[in-house]
Amino acid sequence: MTVRPLNLTAKLRPLPVAHDALFYVNVALLVLFFSLFGSRFVVAPGLVISLAGRGAAVDLPTMAGAVAGARPTDVAITVRSAQAIMVDTGVLRLNELPAWLANQSQLRGRKNLRLLIEGDRSLTEEDLLKITAMATAAGYTIQLAAQPAGGK
Repeated sequence: MTVRPLNLTAKLRPLPVAHDALFYVNVALLVLFFSLFGSRFVVAPGLVISLAGRGAAVDLPTMAGAVAGARPTDVAITVRSAQAIMVDTGVLRLNELPAWLANQSQLRGRKNLRLLIEGDRSLTEEDLLKITAMATAAGYTIQLAAQPAGGK
């Protein structure tokens, strides 16, 4: 053993008795902190959904101006310029877009898909018109999401 040549066992002394109570205080404080900071009142509980009537139909919150029969967007692209059209599979150029749109229609197995075009401030009107013409020719309905010209 490594302690025998140095005679370290002779230098050991017992712990003072006063430290026993400090251990229990420490454990009690840890339990208190975990019970307070791990409670459901500190963690965000999420959206409260109230149940209405006996049939327990869910009464979800409403938003002014929302369309009742709205459909989600089927395909989304982000356009920085005509040379950088970002899709879920990578980056396309403008001349590759019609083939990609046709491929997406075939993958989804139906026509009349909704295409969301997310435009950057650097997107020109000419490029936007080209993209919308290609998407309309492929049978897509266009939705636009753009940044304001002067905003951040």
